[in-house]
Amino acid sequence: TYVADWNVELGEGEPHEVKDHSLENFVKQVEETKTHLGPYLNLYQVHSATFESGILADTQVHQALHRCRLENGWKIGLSVSGPNQDELIREALKIHVVDEEGEEENTQQQTV
Repeated sequence: TYVADWNVELGEGEPHEVKDHSLENFVKQVEETKTHLGPYLNLYQVHSATFESGILADTQVHQALHRCRLENGWKIGLSVSGPNQDELIREALKIHVVDEEGEEENTQQQTV
């Protein structure tokens, strides 16, 4: 999440960005995205996923991403960061979501 309010110079130790892949932050960012980009958007990308951020293990966020894809017609993607990017991608490819009818959906089956 960008937190610098477009200031180039910040105080010592103040970050421009805070990594927050929580469900609450995702819901907030989806609403901001829909407000600002609306019908022009067709891809929602999780930026800079890491094992430490918890996004790959958070099934509530996975369900929310799935609902977002269904409700908005958006493709879902992610970028990764850190020294173990290959492991992150392999782990992300294992994510499956159970829909409201109890059907399991493999997240990698969406088309780009």
